[in-house]
Amino acid sequence: MLHMQHLQRNQEIAMKDEKQEYFSMVDVAKRYDVDKSTVSRWIKDGFLPGSEKKGPYPNSPTVIPQSALDHLDKVREAN
Repeated sequence: MLHMQHLQRNQEIAMKDEKQEYFSMVDVAKRYDVDKSTVSRWIKDGFLPGSEKKGPYPNSPTVIPQSALDHLDKVREAN
């Protein structure tokens, strides 16, 4: 049953916006030249809205939408 929920969740993420591009935490860390823990903190602090786990497990990967990176860029420019 849990496996089916995981599959369904992945489909929901994919269907949210087929035009939206998603990135991993490692991709974002490389893009901004920061550590992965910094990206994790940005997510926790709300700087990357729309970021979410791809599965129900603690080690499930997090996906970060392009719109979140756009938001972060605006916040960084404002400071």
